[in-house]
Amino acid sequence: MASDEQERRELDRAVAMSQSMTGGPLSIGQESGVIEARKPQFGPATREHYETAKWTMTLPGAHAREILENPDPPHRQREPRGPAFLKPSLEDTRLPALIKILHAIPLAREALLDLDHTIPDYGIDAEWWDGVNIDVRTLQVAYPEEEENQANSHKVIYEIQRLMAFLDQTERAYGSADGLMQLIKATTQCKVDQSLGTILEAWAAATLDADPETPLAEILMSEARRIYSEHAEPEIHPCWCLELSIPEDSDSGPLRCRTLYDVVDFALWGSLQEGRSEYAYLHKLGDVLCVQLTRQSKDQSTGLGIRIPAIWYLDRYLETSREQALDMLAAERALRKEVERIDHATARITNYKSSTGDQEYNALALIEQAKQHFANRGPAIETTNGTSPDLGKDWSERPLIELQRLAENIAQKLKSTDPHSLLLPMPLTMRLLALEISRTRALEKFADISQWYTKASEDPKEPPHYKYLLRGVSSSKETIYVLESDDTIDDFATSKANANEWQWWKLSYASGHTEALSRSVSSMSLG
Repeated sequence: MASDEQERRELDRAVAMSQSMTGGPLSIGQESGVIEARKPQFGPATREHYETAKWTMTLPGAHAREILENPDPPHRQREPRGPAFLKPSLEDTRLPALIKILHAIPLAREALLDLDHTIPDYGIDAEWWDGVNIDVRTLQVAYPEEEENQANSHKVIYEIQRLMAFLDQTERAYGSADGLMQLIKATTQCKVDQSLGTILEAWAAATLDADPETPLAEILMSEARRIYSEHAEPEIHPCWCLELSIPEDSDSGPLRCRTLYDVVDFALWGSLQEGRSEYAYLHKLGDVLCVQLTRQSKDQSTGLGIRIPAIWYLDRYLETSREQALDMLAAERALRKEVERIDHATARITNYKSSTGDQEYNALALIEQAKQHFANRGPAIETTNGTSPDLGKDWSERPLIELQRLAENIAQKLKSTDPHSLLLPMPLTMRLLALEISRTRALEKFADISQWYTKASEDPKEPPHYKYLLRGVSSSKETIYVLESDDTIDDFATSKANANEWQWWKLSYASGHTEALSRSVSSMSLG
């Protein structure tokens, strides 16, 4: 770009910013100012001295924003064979990680580039990489017949195209998606900070607005359906991201949600009732699936606690697998009831209720706690001069001895026949052992049933057939795991064809440190 052309663009941009701060364009010869003011007015500093108690410096509201401190310049350079990424957003969103992971998937990257809908000049701003939007008023692209929302939707497309090109060719270690976030907020009335589905839907709407016949939006879209009776029309739920919530009661217990399959089972079928014809399934699967996992509980300190498979099969959720899925759900429901029955029977033997009847205690565990209490307590009586009375060793150990006798008595009864119960004709320990064996078998059977359609069949003609490969994970706002090409960025177009050159990368960003970046090859594998 010629120097005079660059100077002209900078001048146009400065004029546009000046007009926006004064409330609109100025005609030739017209001046702007304050001739009478009863309220405080803010403007440039013109005096040599100001009283600090009455004056302060500020920024115009349209330009004031919080920033993340960047590392020192030497640490912002991209590694020769390492991938670039987008730093965490100031918003509560995983959008930067989503854009990075989609960029690493060739099909998703081509969709986001949208090469059939481009503009000749994408503008320039020295701070764009750090989240500053490029002022499109400086671009020689006019849409006089477009409405404001339509123009904003096109800006979303152009900003995503900039980010794709940036991640392809930049020499910087990282960029920012804050500008894209602000544009998406301008095109939708919904809160988009945490919902990745809303963000992808905004992009799809912009793409379809630019070209209603484009197939690009279909690449990321899936469709779920729910029917409430055999003859009723199904409810249709298009989804650009599977937003799944892990139930609170899955934090503990043998039947808690352990894998991604368990979470999807709960999302689709958790509300189904036995004997009703209500059913939910996935009607359409996008070529690329985005999944967002959150916990219902507010405690996020322990992570999600969910295993994510490297290869994910979705056959069990399709309409063609309805009968088999219903059989699986019925078997799981029966086994859950069996485990609950066994746990209840075990509790009747080992526990007792409080006098109020609202709490249950394990007898032996409670006695052990009482023993620890009296062992740490010491003498209970003192004389007036502060010394303990000479009551002998038996005084401090008497509660321990009594508790030990009680524990031995209970343990002995558990080993003998209960003469007062017709329900337990065998020794209680044998009864407990039998219950434990039954419980273990039920859990093993439950685990086997839950594995249905989660592994490839030995017969290639038999399901499952619909599989998806894990390509990226955002474990936190600051850390991303992504499967990237192991080739240089200059060979980007050709390296994608060779699957043997792919490897996992761990990309981390920590604000406020001089060396805030961490890029390393992860030990994750698709095995």
